[in-house]
Amino acid sequence: MKAGMALTAADPSGLWGLLKESFAGGSALTQAVTGANTNALVKAVVTEFSTSEGRRAAHDCLKSKVCH
Repeated sequence: MKAGMALTAADPSGLWGLLKESFAGGSALTQAVTGANTNALVKAVVTEFSTSEGRRAAHDCLKSKVCH
């Protein structure tokens, strides 16, 4: 999710491009959870990231590695 956000921010495609990239990222996450052939670990990570606690933990981890 963070990688998708970074790619979206790096592309100067304006508001329409931002919306398209956001929808593409959301679609990819949905496919990862519902896909029959998706790896169990990938499903677990996406499911965890879909909770506010999971997002907060991922954010805090990334922040501690980038800021220090």
